[in-house]
Amino acid sequence: MSPARPPGLLLRFWTEISLSVLLALLGLAMLFDYSSLWSATITAILIVTTVEAVLRRQLPIFILSLAVLTTIVVLVIILFTNLRVGVGILAVLAALVILVANIRANVGRR
Repeated sequence: MSPARPPGLLLRFWTEISLSVLLALLGLAMLFDYSSLWSATITAILIVTTVEAVLRRQLPIFILSLAVLTTIVVLVIILFTNLRVGVGILAVLAALVILVANIRANVGRR
């Protein structure tokens, strides 16, 4: 990006073409008979949203949100496929959340 161009111009350009890029990626996946349409759709959405996060200078927040969403999806899958392991993981996560909250409260009182 050249210093003369404001970052808003590139972001506006991406806003105009992002839906076309998304549809083109999905169309190409269908035309070339890509076997897994789900993974093609998820990949296309990830590409478009990652570019937008970079242009908005929000990449760390985007990566953190993606990690949280992935964790939730994996936990739901584990919970439905293996109830014992799923509940065990949820209990450990709840213990960690409570521990962090207690530590933050204790540090905040000092």
